[in-house]
Amino acid sequence: MIQTPFSDAAKYILCPACGCGRYAVSHLPIGTSTRWYCDNDECGKEFRLTVISPDEIDCEVTGNKKCNTVVTLRCDEPFTMTVSGMRLEPIGDITDWIDSQRYFYEESSCPINSFRAVIEINNASGSIDPHGILKFVKVEDSA
Repeated sequence: MIQTPFSDAAKYILCPACGCGRYAVSHLPIGTSTRWYCDNDECGKEFRLTVISPDEIDCEVTGNKKCNTVVTLRCDEPFTMTVSGMRLEPIGDITDWIDSQRYFYEESSCPINSFRAVIEINNASGSIDPHGILKFVKVEDSA
């Protein structure tokens, strides 16, 4: 099944099995072939995709279905995350505002809240696509 990606600042395709989900494809170079799984737990089908052109993605549903697991990862090298945040208007004293942001991110908020808002992760050398910084620890079936 060939799909035409739709745009929303980035290009996306839908799951070719159930039509749900949004899977970003604009970062994939022409000629890329890979396998993804539908995030919809009721579907969970694996699909293969090949980027033919910026406007054509060849998608094929396989017979495989995902089963959810819990994976533990660790990172031994420094990295920087850019997250989506917010502020209130008027901002008031800039020093007070920066101090309140520092307190919020360093002490007040659970780190998992920041991970939900990740825009970008950079490694120490500045790569914005730092494959390999997360190391596999273990995997187990989810409850």
